[in-house]
Amino acid sequence: MRFLSDIAALAKPRITLLVLFTTSVGLWLAPLSVSPSILLATLCGMVAAVGGVNALNMYAEREVDGLMSRTQNRPLPTGRLHPSVALWFGLTLSIAGTLLVGWQVNLLSGFLVLVAVTSCVLLYTPIKQVSPWALPVGAIPGAMPPPDWLDCSDWSD
Repeated sequence: MRFLSDIAALAKPRITLLVLFTTSVGLWLAPLSVSPSILLATLCGMVAAVGGVNALNMYAEREVDGLMSRTQNRPLPTGRLHPSVALWFGLTLSIAGTLLVGWQVNLLSGFLVLVAVTSCVLLYTPIKQVSPWALPVGAIPGAMPPPDWLDCSDWSD
């Protein structure tokens, strides 16, 4: 049971729920109606992508997390999980979430989820300990609209 709890902790459930909430509010406020299947695909894809990014963040920061009292009891610094578990879990969730949104919602939305995942993992995480530029870099994926707002099929010239 501890293993499953540690796996779930990799996804940082509170952060993931916050993103799920903000995505839901954005979809509720959207100027177009959202079908139940698109809503479900959007929310599931976002949970997977965000959970994956959070796991990859924990993987990348496992040594620093062991030095801070707030994060030293996480699964990787304590050795309860091997780092490769976090890496593969994070990659699998990130890819699955991106593909789900791209396949079930639309390609532009999937591409933007990919941009958000990539910018968080490859830009925000590495620079957040060395530069104040991490704040605006991290704001980019947070400022993207919910995927269903990006329905390109209704765009005309």
